[in-house]
Parts: sequence; C-alpha cells; structure tokens
Amino acid sequence: MNHCSSIDEGRGPLDRHATDSRTLYDDRGADVLPTDGDGPIVNMGLWRRADGSEPATLYEANLALFDHCIDRAEIRDDSSVLDVGCGFGTAALRVARRTRARRVVGVNVSSVQLALARSAARANALEDRVAFVEASALSLPFERASIDHVLSTEAAFHFADRARFFREAARVLRPNGSLVVADLVPAPARNGLERRALAQIAEALAFPSDNALSLEAYRASVERAGLELRSFERIDRDVVGPFRRWMLRNALRHKHAARDLRAWPYLVYPLQYVLFRATRS
Repeated sequence: MNHCSSIDEGRGPLDRHATDSRTLYDDRGADVLPTDGDGPIVNMGLWRRADGSEPATLYEANLALFDHCIDRAEIRDDSSVLDVGCGFGTAALRVARRTRARRVVGVNVSSVQLALARSAARANALEDRVAFVEASALSLPFERASIDHVLSTEAAFHFADRARFFREAARVLRPNGSLVVADLVPAPARNGLERRALAQIAEALAFPSDNALSLEAYRASVERAGLELRSFERIDRDVVGPFRRWMLRNALRHKHAARDLRAWPYLVYPLQYVLFRATRS
C-alpha cells in the first residue's frame, strides 16, 4: 500500500506569512545564498560533522545539517517520509540516497524551489521514490496516520502558527512515527531596541514576530500537540555563529547583498537554534 497515495497536489489557500515566504523565495530563485558547492543553498548549515570535522563550505555545512537530521529521525526501511519546507529538495533526495525509505515527499510553498527540486529528482533518477508537492505546512494534504517520519529543516520559523504545524505533524504521523525539526528560534525581545530589531528581521526574512519564543515555551508547544519529546538539543554554537562569520566573509559576492542590508540585526540579535526529535504515541 502506498502511504502517500492521498496527496492532493493542488495549491491550497495560504496565510499571509506563507505568501510572503513564497514571494521571498520565488524572487530569489536559486540565489537565496551565495552558492559555494554543487547546488543551491537555503540553510545556515551545521558546521560540525558527526566525526568532529568542520565543513569547509556552506554547501558542505548544509549537507551536514541534513545528515544530522536524517540520522536523528531513525528512518525505517520501507517507510514513508515527509519533508516539510523542503527548499530545493536536497534533504529529501539525500533521504532517498541514504536510507531505504520507500517514498519521500517534499512540501513547499515556493513554486520556483519546487521546480528545481523536481528537476534534481529527474537528474538523479529518483522520481520513482521522491515527489514534491506545493502545499501549506499548516494544512498538509495527507490523511491522518499516513506518514512514518516527518522532517522539517530550518523552515518552521516561517510558519504563521508553528504550534499548528506541530499538530498537523502529529495528525499525519502513524503511531510511533517520528518528527525531527531543526529550527531557528529568535529569543523574545527584552526591550524596545530588541523589539524594533526583531520586527525588522521578521519583515526582511518573512516570519511572524510571534515565533520568537523562550525554549521552555517552544518545548511546551511541541508537547501540547500530542507529541512526546525524545531529544531536544540547542545547537546554535555550531550553526548561528559560524554562519554569521561565513556571511560576513561572503556578503559582497551575494547577489542580494544590498537588499539584505535591511536584515542587518540578524547578525547581532539573540538567535537560538534547536534540533529535536519527538514521537507520536
């Protein structure tokens, strides 16, 4: 039986933040960040591999982040995997290469990124195992208890209602299915200056200011969704700091550098970065 047979590939209604995210990423196409590897880049990356070595490029750091999430998911053979906010499809294709998952589906709101993801699936002869669907993370086009593993890498901070996404993930997961999320979590603003900085970053990067949370509140929102946390790591030391240094070194060759100047508080605002694994009971 195909666990993913009920996918509705039509475009559903999007909230304002999803529409803003689509516009942000469609406008940038393959040039979200300066590419220094074999494909387009959309994430901050993990600047520490499992063997303790440090990636030399942002592209390699992105692959390290995807591998870390895939390893945490403990993907079973012949299972179905959903990648929510799949970007250019790099992680979904990596799941197909690194595991024996039967079916992998990437969900995204950017039609440009999805077109590139589908092209990559064809180029790698993985169309029989990997599909990409345009849909909202807050209304996943899957039946209840139809998916074995859900991944989301550095996308949930964009969602208009992150807690609703956690509930959606719990809804589509089979019993004992796993959710693995790597997420940028801006800390709550502590004063007027930080509130203005947060608003500026949120507008530039298309995410709701309400997604700035304490880690205690974040964990509680996962558990209220009916999920049981199995692990919860704060990994910003290996993500945020190295990425900021990389951006400072490479900003001048970034096609969108001038536009990104409006997000300059991103380089100094307190940003938490978490990776967690939860299961549905």
